[in-house]
Amino acid sequence: MTYSGVFSGPANSNNLNEFNLGLANYKDCETRFGPIMKMHSRETDILVLQEDRITYVLSGKNVITDSTGGGAIASVPEVLGTQIARIEEYGISFNPESFAAWGYDMFFTDTKRGAVINLRGASQGSDQLQTIQAYGMNSWFRDNFNANLTTQKLGGYDPYMKEFVLGTNLRQVPVPVPLVPCGQQIQQMSSSSPVVFEVDLGLVIGQVDIPYNISSGTINIDVVWNGVTYSSGNVSANGSFNFNKTLNTPDTAEVTITPITPTASYDITVECPPEVPLTVIQVVVNSPNYSGQFITTNYNWTDGTTISPYTGFSPAELITLQPSEYQAQTGVRSIGVFPYSGADIKLRTQKIPPDDFDFNPLYHRFRILSSPILYTNSPADIASLLANAPVVSGPITGGPTQYQAIEAGFSMPLANPYLYLIWDLRLITNMQLCYCSPPPAATVDDVCCSCSVGCGQIYLGPQTFSEAAVCATNVQSAGAVGLVGFNSNGANPELGAIVYDNTSCLAGSSGNYQAAGFYIMDVNNPGTNNPKQWIQIGANGVVINTGTC
Repeated sequence: MTYSGVFSGPANSNNLNEFNLGLANYKDCETRFGPIMKMHSRETDILVLQEDRITYVLSGKNVITDSTGGGAIASVPEVLGTQIARIEEYGISFNPESFAAWGYDMFFTDTKRGAVINLRGASQGSDQLQTIQAYGMNSWFRDNFNANLTTQKLGGYDPYMKEFVLGTNLRQVPVPVPLVPCGQQIQQMSSSSPVVFEVDLGLVIGQVDIPYNISSGTINIDVVWNGVTYSSGNVSANGSFNFNKTLNTPDTAEVTITPITPTASYDITVECPPEVPLTVIQVVVNSPNYSGQFITTNYNWTDGTTISPYTGFSPAELITLQPSEYQAQTGVRSIGVFPYSGADIKLRTQKIPPDDFDFNPLYHRFRILSSPILYTNSPADIASLLANAPVVSGPITGGPTQYQAIEAGFSMPLANPYLYLIWDLRLITNMQLCYCSPPPAATVDDVCCSCSVGCGQIYLGPQTFSEAAVCATNVQSAGAVGLVGFNSNGANPELGAIVYDNTSCLAGSSGNYQAAGFYIMDVNNPGTNNPKQWIQIGANGVVINTGTC
């Protein structure tokens, strides 16, 4: 129970929409008596009719009505006092519409107990209770109320005849549906009427299994989750069915079990979605030239409905020995910051003072990997991790103090308990090395004067700016670059190779490097690679990423 601020016409004050919890303007009533169905204000108390009990809450009305506070000088005014319950085992069930009051008489029904009640008095200390149905109508009210437990009971008082008038109809009243936890077995013996209840599934996303065992008869099981009905059909033998809980919310499902035969005996269990553990390992790697700098890294995920919080905002210190950061935390998929398969995962850097590292999307990358392998915090394992972790497919956006990239619909098979999120802050540079045979066959003159680096040639498609866009092109697409040269030992440009905008691999004084972007590449035109191969070129023509479509 709660109350608002004061309304005072003479003072031109209307605080009816003010509920200041600092004044402790609420009263917690006994939940074991069921929900509050009706409150009736009286001289010194408030009559509170709950589902299963008649109670009183003492009230100090001078504090409620006096805008100046009256004589009550206290930091927390005691407006709502002690709750006092009557000893009789009566309530108002689900029918507040049956309540009627005239003077010191109050009337209402308790359909769960087949009673019509008259409460007479002006306060808790003077009230007297009598049951009207006890005057020769016990069996009639018991039979009528049992057959119409959840229908309306309309009550009113006729002041001319001085009578309480009670009428019933077939209109259903709202009745709280029982809430049971998932995994709890529901059993019925010789049931002849439908059973309806809600199951608390929790926030975990996953498959919900519903096994059932039928001893006799035929039943139909309907489960409604998120507006969709999943049904067992008419079944008379043991079995099970399931549905996929694809979102955190709604976290409840309504179950209706309907006997098809006159009676049926059965038990049913709505299982909880399985809690699948996931270990998220955040890794930051960098070049030694960034040692001593700081940058804040974090991530979150979303499925379009649920948006997880970002992870902590503590900055990572870049150091010489790699990795600079290796943080592992374990949780349940789809709960909190732990994503599940098919969610969008966003990796982000933020330059929050005193951070001094500058993220450069031409050189730095976000990587992501779902794996069954635990790569430990060791140089060898980190090197293997970087070799196996692909670059996040979404484009890098933002700047200058915040950059992010999103891996949309990322697949994480259940067999992969590890998710690696990698902030690759290494500076990728390129230098051509000329190799000659070891001494004594090679001389200083050989390596300085006679050695040369080869120039390969490759066809490039049109310039694009994301992996998704480049895979929609070919080397023969409109706007294709055509044949260009590159310095690399393989048939295709490798990571770290330099690509030129000419076939002679000549940079010239003005540059002549291929412009930065994503390109489909092929040694033939029209292209013959299947799958198609692409490269990403950064500043000064350096290949900073490769992949296939």
